[in-house]
Amino acid sequence: MARNIVKLIGKLAKANRTILCTIHQPTSEVFAMFDHLYLVAEGRCAYTGPCSDALQFFKSVNYPCPGNFNPADHYIFTLAIAPGEEEECRARVDEITDAFSKSTQLDAIRKEIASIVKEQQGVSDVKTKLEKSTSELSKQLAANFTRSWKNITRNPGYTRIRIVQSLVIAFLGGLAYLNLGNSQESVQDKSGLLFFLVTSITFSNIGIQGQAVPADLPIIKREYRNGMYGVLSFFIPRFILEFPYIIVLTLLQWLIIWGIAGLRRSVENFFIGYVVSLAVSVISTTVGYFVATAAGDPIIAAAMTPLMILPFFLFGGLYQNEATTPYYFYPVKYASWFRYSYGMLLINEFQDSEITCDKESQTQCVFKDGNQVLNYYHLDANDTWFPNLFAILVMSVGYLALSILFMWLRVREKRKPINDKTS
Repeated sequence: MARNIVKLIGKLAKANRTILCTIHQPTSEVFAMFDHLYLVAEGRCAYTGPCSDALQFFKSVNYPCPGNFNPADHYIFTLAIAPGEEEECRARVDEITDAFSKSTQLDAIRKEIASIVKEQQGVSDVKTKLEKSTSELSKQLAANFTRSWKNITRNPGYTRIRIVQSLVIAFLGGLAYLNLGNSQESVQDKSGLLFFLVTSITFSNIGIQGQAVPADLPIIKREYRNGMYGVLSFFIPRFILEFPYIIVLTLLQWLIIWGIAGLRRSVENFFIGYVVSLAVSVISTTVGYFVATAAGDPIIAAAMTPLMILPFFLFGGLYQNEATTPYYFYPVKYASWFRYSYGMLLINEFQDSEITCDKESQTQCVFKDGNQVLNYYHLDANDTWFPNLFAILVMSVGYLALSILFMWLRVREKRKPINDKTS
């Protein structure tokens, strides 16, 4: 059992993770799996360094390990305080710890620590790491950017599952609406496919951020209270590092759906559709931040997500015509990114397009061209960039600002006092 555990954490250490492990009387086989050793006796460091060098150090202080003897047992027996032999054992411990405190090996470790601290924080005193940081915003951003990047690279499964998620959704939508063409029936199919695209991007991004941000909240609280960085320094690097996912995965999703479903074939239409999809990814990411920071807990965030999305989803333009929305729901309608993005995608697909009509089929020729489809949805073909895209970008900034505000309120929450009343 111990061997399996040590083997597992050894793999984690080789994946650039820092592992601290204490173990009681390991076998020689298990002990040989450790890379670095730290021995403590009577509150003092008796040795720290590579496991392979420990035998040589104990030999240099006249306590060599006997042949065919477990090194771990030798270190424990040598540094232990045996009952009835306290004075002799403590003298031996002092001798070993004093020898190590004067060793060149410890001097080298101290110099290495000082060099790392000086390089990363611009100071040579390790004590300053415990003091409140007065570093500039640029340094705080750089430190958080580096940490966020390391978190991503150390968890390749996160990237893989997002790629798989985008591929599955894209092929599902594309194959369900295969080679739509320009028939009367294609109008309904294209309308449904474009709304499916907006919906899938929205739910994917909000769901991911709703789980990821609350998981980091305890760390953010602690480091904020220690004065290491502000809330803005946390959010900006996180948002920047989200952009590669947004750009690449949205392109992948749009390219597959556009290609398989046979949407309008032109470079301009492809580009506009991709830009609209990017806008949906950006605003859904910021909405995810908002839900996560407002909830503060992954479970609560999951419960809040439908309440946050469904009202905007309902007034997105597919389930209710633009002209029939009750006036008391106007605030929800005009705050719905579904409405703006879906409208842009419809304009991009149907403006000045041809719609065929087979007179011999039983399907009525409702639409003669794509402009009639836009009239049916009460869409103005000139609204693609303004106000539609502009409204989405403004709302994205607003949700991001609200997320920063809620995060700031959460990290400033005072701890509840402990009830010391005794019964």
